Amino acid sequence: MTASINYLHREKFRSDVLVTFHPPIVVNPQQDAPLFSSNKEERTEAVRKLTELLESTVRSNLLDAQDWNTVRIGHVARKLYAGHLGTRISLGQYVRLTRKFVAAFSQHRQIRQHQHQQQQRERDEGETEEGCKTIEEALVSSVDQKTLAMIDELADDLAGYQDQLDYYHLKDYRIKQGKPTAAVFVGKFMQRFILACILSTICIPGLVLWAPVFIAVKYKERLIRKKGLLEDNLDEIAQYKLMISTFFLPVIWGFWVLVTLPLAIFTGPGIVILMWLTIRWLEDLIHNLKSSLSLLRLLFMTEDAMYSLRDSRNALSERVHQFAVD
Repeated sequence: MTASINYLHREKFRSDVLVTFHPPIVVNPQQDAPLFSSNKEERTEAVRKLTELLESTVRSNLLDAQDWNTVRIGHVARKLYAGHLGTRISLGQYVRLTRKFVAAFSQHRQIRQHQHQQQQRERDEGETEEGCKTIEEALVSSVDQKTLAMIDELADDLAGYQDQLDYYHLKDYRIKQGKPTAAVFVGKFMQRFILACILSTICIPGLVLWAPVFIAVKYKERLIRKKGLLEDNLDEIAQYKLMISTFFLPVIWGFWVLVTLPLAIFTGPGIVILMWLTIRWLEDLIHNLKSSLSLLRLLFMTEDAMYSLRDSRNALSERVHQFAVD
């Protein structure tokens, strides 16, 4: 049985992951005789075909593209297409919808690449022989050039819109909601400030327990970052986070159980519960602080910049919906 695994933020602790299990691939001597053939070449070819089947099955449910920019554009398109659903969209729907946009833009990119290669061959050879077109060339010739130009422009505009969001450190839904009034801003900010104070206070005991893990993980992550680009080392960071946590957590639990030995019957399970709750509270605290910073950025954002972004978003949203329908 094959499975497709999509990590949304694989370098982050407790980030979302989607595991999709596919129907099992049954192999038996009667139906797949070449796999058990005594002929080496026949067996090798059968193994190659089976491997290709496994690969295509796994990739069919992955957010997969030739480059990160295509995935980034797919995410922006998904937010504009279904951002109004918010948390009502499941993780599976989130990934599948994003994958459809990624696949569409990936196919467009491949067509453009084949076009460029074809033009390069024509320049090198002077002419193209009739009747010798490949499948890719036939696909290129069947696509309307006006449509290709439209998709090019849409992809560039989506990337530009995301660049603007990154510049202002804002999420798409903030632009959709618009700039809050002064009264609404004060109310939301005070609400988040009070919640942050409460969460910070109740997190302190648990943070003392988690401190060795956080320090060790941060130190190792800093060493790994020195090796090169962060994107190239995310898997290694995730692996070391898991290894460090697996090593430290039993040690921390055992140490504090020994320290509180007379009450170990209570502190044993209590430490586990406290550490788990601390992680949940800490996540809420970080989310609350990020939301507060986002509100502050909106407060200091000029009206012209906000209206410009909202107009761009509305226009892009219509174009994305049209692109999805077509």
